[in-house]
Amino acid sequence: PPSGVAALAQSRIIYLNRTGVTVTPGNNDSRTNRSSIVNSPRTVPAWNTSAETWAATVACFKDLWKEFDVVITDQDPGNVPHMEAVFGGSPQNIGMPSGVGGVSPFTQDCGVIENSIVFTFTNVFPNNPQLICEVMAQEVAHSYGLDHEMLASDPMTYLNYNGKRTFKDQLVSCGENQARPCGIGGSVCRQKQNSVQLLKERAGVADLI
Repeated sequence: PPSGVAALAQSRIIYLNRTGVTVTPGNNDSRTNRSSIVNSPRTVPAWNTSAETWAATVACFKDLWKEFDVVITDQDPGNVPHMEAVFGGSPQNIGMPSGVGGVSPFTQDCGVIENSIVFTFTNVFPNNPQLICEVMAQEVAHSYGLDHEMLASDPMTYLNYNGKRTFKDQLVSCGENQARPCGIGGSVCRQKQNSVQLLKERAGVADLI
């Protein structure tokens, strides 16, 4: 695309997977269970939660993403472009230290990672569908190129917030606990971030009529 214009993502199906997965190292590809995050074959077990908790998590996730042109399913879409959101297990299952709540690949240019596999480690959290849904929303949005931001009411934050988070149509600084330009590893892809506008640009706008 022209400089400064992001292409619409091909991966606009988001597969919510609570049944477990085994991933092998390689270029990110949800269709073949390859992940750049692992350096050896790794298995994340299923999230053994109640049907009610799972239904509430899915409903929360659908509500968070309702503005955007994505299909959200908990059935494996198979060999078509899709993001895979894996719920379950602990960070140690993929070789990460304890206390990590979730992880997604991320690029230096804050680009879309097609067919990305992201993880939310449900053993780290209380059995709270809203919290787990918001964490997963952040991880999926990372694979659409969104960074952490300094807005407590948005899912892209690390800041504390007493309430339900939603993606906000507001230009704010990136950062975890203090403001910084958006980007990773010292590279800067933008000075500030509007999570709603970025997701509309990359995932499309839902037809709500």
